[in-house]
Amino acid sequence: NLDDIYGVPSCLISRSNPTIHIANFSKEPITISAGQELGKGFDPRSSLNSLEDFNPMQLKAMEAHALFLHNYAKFQMPNTTKENAPVITKTVTSNAPHLVMKYSKLDAPEDPLAEDPIEGGPKSSETPPDDTQSSEFLDQLNVNPELSEKQKNTLNSVLVQRVEAFGLDGRLGSYPGKVEITTLPDAKPVSLPPFPSSPAKREAI
Repeated sequence: NLDDIYGVPSCLISRSNPTIHIANFSKEPITISAGQELGKGFDPRSSLNSLEDFNPMQLKAMEAHALFLHNYAKFQMPNTTKENAPVITKTVTSNAPHLVMKYSKLDAPEDPLAEDPIEGGPKSSETPPDDTQSSEFLDQLNVNPELSEKQKNTLNSVLVQRVEAFGLDGRLGSYPGKVEITTLPDAKPVSLPPFPSSPAKREAI
């Protein structure tokens, strides 16, 4: 049944933290019995990649990608305590093509009951560009090809630290900067329309 799907995502289990996360996609709570099989385990030392499998450039790119995810998660969830921590229901999907696991992936088929999104709205000659997803942030950057790999990685690290300044996932970018506009002494505040009326409009008025 498509409404009764739950399982265990890929995770690491250690002696100090012998726990696993269970993703419940159904609409009702589930009951897990003692001894119930939830997934297959394997030795990560032989099944996953090690640091020796990557060159320094790939390691630098992975560090920048991890830093981006850390800053993005920090921006999405403000400072909270256990008492007032909100329940986060948003899902963030990230693509990491350089993190290739040695075990094969299981391709899930598309939901046959899914429907196409409803299209509509005012007609226009030019449609707005698609929203850039946070998972595609580094891929959408137009970096000068004349820069070296070290310079590109340094630039990417600076940009991911300021990820909240970019418009991602349909939200506007924000930056806590303040600009002081100097005015003449003893100037009185005025309220003017941003665009003056045209001569034809003034005649109609």
